[in-house]
Amino acid sequence: MATDLKGPDIEDFCVLKPISRGAFGKVFLGCKKQNPDSIYAIKVLNKSDIVHRNMASQVIRERNALAISKSPFCVQLFYCLQNSSNIYMVMEYMIGGDLKSLLSEMGYFDEKMATFYTTEVALALEYLHKHGIIHRDVKPDNMLLSDKGHVKLTDFGLSRVHIGRGCVLGTPDYLAPELLRKKPHGPAVDWWSLGICLYEFLLGGPPFNDETPDKIFNNILERNIEWPPEDDDCLSSAAREAIEALLTLDPAERADGSQLRTLPLFDHLSWTQEILNADAPFMPQPKDHTDTTYFQARNCLQNLRVSQTDF
Repeated sequence: MATDLKGPDIEDFCVLKPISRGAFGKVFLGCKKQNPDSIYAIKVLNKSDIVHRNMASQVIRERNALAISKSPFCVQLFYCLQNSSNIYMVMEYMIGGDLKSLLSEMGYFDEKMATFYTTEVALALEYLHKHGIIHRDVKPDNMLLSDKGHVKLTDFGLSRVHIGRGCVLGTPDYLAPELLRKKPHGPAVDWWSLGICLYEFLLGGPPFNDETPDKIFNNILERNIEWPPEDDDCLSSAAREAIEALLTLDPAERADGSQLRTLPLFDHLSWTQEILNADAPFMPQPKDHTDTTYFQARNCLQNLRVSQTDF
């Protein structure tokens, strides 16, 4: 006797409220109609917009990267659905918000907090690189916090940045020099971006920030890093050593996870999944399992208003 094994459909889900907007689409909090306790983040991508922006290959890469990722340090994709107008990525909901928002609230992270988050992101990158995936857009906005305060990497969207008549993938402040020079590149571009993030965690802003993208790009290519005075204790010698190792211009000489493990800044941390058993430096306190408060700072930073009708 034949059995009807109908797969999931977007009509099986209902939207609870908007969360945020990313490079490619809007994200909503949703649940299954038959199981309201199953909460998801649903990214909605308009097909016409994807085609118009010539971003189909990037969306496919994001879907594929999320689909094969089974790391506890990467956000999980449960379903990829579509109808005539939209693509829907039904993902794990990270209730603690993103590190960019948390950083904007706190100003900077102390060394213990910064190294904890950097280690968990490094473990995510090692997993991705092992499976042939280069993220290319590592930044605090794409680091999300679980209800336990642990970080997961998300948004494999590879946003484009235009340089003159061409374009590269990523976000200006976090781009590796080889990407700007449009040279062949590999996983080292992600380790450069992680070095930018570590600097930003500890000092409150990225090292190459400037008034325009062109000035940022020049600062990156010249490796114009503004270090605090030596008599200022806001950055330890161990932290500077780690940042220097990651922000090495030559990708062949740039530190990766295996080198970071050996540096004094990280020698107190577990570089395995055991780190998930450690107490996180910040513990989200949501009101309930549908709370989206921790994403409000992100939306305010980007002056975003996301309406429910966008679904």
